[in-house]
Amino acid sequence: MIELQNIDTGNLPKAISLSLADLAEHYADFGENNDGMNGHLFSATNKVSNAEVAIKYYYGEPGERRHDEPRILQEINSPNIINIHEARNVDDEWAYFITPWRAGGNLDQRIAAKCKLREAISLVTNIAHGLSELHQRNLVHRDIKPANIVLHNNIPEIADFGSVKLLTDVNGETTASRHTLIYKPPEAFINETYTKQGDYYQLGCVLYQLCGGTFPYDAMEYLNRNDLAAFRKLDDDFSRSKFVDDVISRKSKSSKMLDMSSLPPYVPNAVKKCIRDLTAIALERRPNSIGAVNSCLSNALNGIKGDWWHDNDGIIHHQLNNVRVVFSPVGDGLYMVEKNKGHGFRRVPKTTDAPIGELLKSFM
Repeated sequence: MIELQNIDTGNLPKAISLSLADLAEHYADFGENNDGMNGHLFSATNKVSNAEVAIKYYYGEPGERRHDEPRILQEINSPNIINIHEARNVDDEWAYFITPWRAGGNLDQRIAAKCKLREAISLVTNIAHGLSELHQRNLVHRDIKPANIVLHNNIPEIADFGSVKLLTDVNGETTASRHTLIYKPPEAFINETYTKQGDYYQLGCVLYQLCGGTFPYDAMEYLNRNDLAAFRKLDDDFSRSKFVDDVISRKSKSSKMLDMSSLPPYVPNAVKKCIRDLTAIALERRPNSIGAVNSCLSNALNGIKGDWWHDNDGIIHHQLNNVRVVFSPVGDGLYMVEKNKGHGFRRVPKTTDAPIGELLKSFM
């Protein structure tokens, strides 16, 4: 067996350790890059081509045919789905995908860097194109989230396939994934079913995040004061975990996972409507096809006048043609509005410092 440097194989399932040792005949410079992701993720370098790759091991769901999907995924050629070099079963429980390593990061980094409003819709539209390729082959992803979308030359690629499932039920349903509770659509909590519309729900969550909506990854942050008091009375980890899961389930089923009031004040109603439609509890209100999703996103884009974004200093920017306007906080909840027509920023005539909502009325 080839010894692996930089990898603590003692903490890995034996099947994965043996598989990595086999792959070491063709790959070098292994690194572990889990970063909280489901399964196990490694980077490596091909010994012949020197190309960097990602090797993702995932665990199949008990009681199901675990690895039917890799062959279908390998046939997909889409700019919005990362290319799969190799997909292989390891044993009855584990399988892996080998894909290019993307140094451009994922959408979590893009969200942290503050995304422009038009860019947010463009990114989600491209993700929808990738989902279209999956759905045409009767596959559902079941784990669309920023960490699973990588960027290559600023183009988003769906890059994690550990939850992808082939729809074989005549009603187009399968079971919900056990991964990533906060992105789980309401119907998955209600009856544990998942359809293509579940992917659209998750897409709506990603759009909400890219537009600046608050979506904590720590499930504890969804507990209110009464929940926390009840949580502290529990004396074992299982009960605590189930309690938090029940809180998330309750919020999802009552459409309270997304706090629309946390969106920046410049997000127009057309964008908010698209987010609400994509994440609607009632399936009849949610888009039922990629075509309907694209129409929703197109209407959202048409509802934006110019472009909007904000920076880490709380300054809101608006660009329309060659004119840039900035709204800068000056304290006590008031903002100053300045305009740059190409000769530097100057206060907009006849404006006074005011709450941001009042100032935005003339620009939206």
